Amino acid sequence: MPIGPRRLRSAALFGLASFALILGPPLFAVAQETPKARTATAPQMVVVDLTPQEARLHALRAVQAGQMDAARRLSLALLQQDPDDMTALMVMAMAGAKTGYTKLAIIAGKRAYRQAEHKGQKFEAAYLTAAAMDKAKRPLATKLWLRRAAEVAPSDASRDLAKRSFVSVARSSPLTLNFDFGIGPSDNVNGGSLSDVMWIIGLPFAITDALPGGVWHVGVSGDYRLHENATSQTLATFALRQSGVWLSQEAKRRQPTAKASDFAQTAARIGVTHRMRPWDDRPVTLEFGLSAGQSWAAKQAASRDVALRLRAGWSLSDQTLISGEIMANTAQNLRDGRRDATSLSFGTSLVHQTAAMGRVSMGVTLGQIDSAARDLDRRSLGLSLGWRPIWHPAGTVTDLQLGAQVKDFPKMIGLDPEVEVTAGASMTFTKIDYMGFAPKLTLEASRNWSDFIPRDRRDVKLGIGIASTF
Repeated sequence: MPIGPRRLRSAALFGLASFALILGPPLFAVAQETPKARTATAPQMVVVDLTPQEARLHALRAVQAGQMDAARRLSLALLQQDPDDMTALMVMAMAGAKTGYTKLAIIAGKRAYRQAEHKGQKFEAAYLTAAAMDKAKRPLATKLWLRRAAEVAPSDASRDLAKRSFVSVARSSPLTLNFDFGIGPSDNVNGGSLSDVMWIIGLPFAITDALPGGVWHVGVSGDYRLHENATSQTLATFALRQSGVWLSQEAKRRQPTAKASDFAQTAARIGVTHRMRPWDDRPVTLEFGLSAGQSWAAKQAASRDVALRLRAGWSLSDQTLISGEIMANTAQNLRDGRRDATSLSFGTSLVHQTAAMGRVSMGVTLGQIDSAARDLDRRSLGLSLGWRPIWHPAGTVTDLQLGAQVKDFPKMIGLDPEVEVTAGASMTFTKIDYMGFAPKLTLEASRNWSDFIPRDRRDVKLGIGIASTF
């Protein structure tokens, strides 16, 4: 049976898809090519008349034979006749990138994606557009188009290909970005006490009690690789976070003068981190970090701090990692100099992956804060436990956390040490993700028992956010 134009186009696209799948992640690991320089003497040209069907076949054969320049010229001729020729757009997206014509390749890939009639075509177009973006050295755009390719992948194999390519690009790119978002109700948006009155020598004094409502936050963090070799890596780090609240009707009734803007907070941080493996024959990693940050509360500058972090990690096996950390911090309160503080903490943790139970972690932290403010100056001991079960029912990844801390305030004479217990659970629903982003449900609860009434508080909040599944 003769092959008609529609059948020919489908067959051509299937061949191109197979070729793209064979190439796989190496599309994103080859250095960018540049167009060949034109010579002073042009070669003698032979004119051959081809029908559009024949030109498509020749273009696809040129791609399969690795003759990308010929494929690009044929696809360009086809597009001059029909700018919506799907086969020509696909060939241009691939061949243009391979021969250094990345702008043409990107335009063709985007146009093919918009015109694609089914998931198979959309996947091919998105994947080839990502490859062209990678050739143009645009890592953020490359990762965006790989997420699009994963979203429209017609099969698990195609989706896995897009995910592996995403990881390859992320590793090779010097810039890494992470986004964070969460929103949900809370019974203590202001960090207030469980009581609204504190008694002193028999007299009542009004204090800020817990206000119900909701909390939200949005943040971006990341790093830029400044240097890397086989044994060390240096990164410039940054983070920006904005958080806010909304007040319930009950909160407005209890505190008529309170405004949500009073509790808005912004934090920014920059720093440098250096990682190294000092011994080739030992699985030990050392990390040094120096950072500086500033926070704002209610749109006014609140504090500045500088932190130094030293960390050592030792892989006991492929399943077990032990680490230790020392952190020193000096903070300046921009509103009340009496609340300036310096802190020092020591921590150690153990992470173990088991085939039967999943990943288990535990940690111990000793801390000390020195400050003229009696309610800041303290010594503390903290314990933490974490568990990620190996079971993921319906693609749901669960994380459980439990923590306890004992805090002693030596300048607050006559008070027993405070005890704080925290618990949290999060569930990431990986089966309902969009472009590699999945909804994440988080439940957090904390209770702080204190003889100092303003610090005797409880907080329970439920949040929904997003998490990357790549």
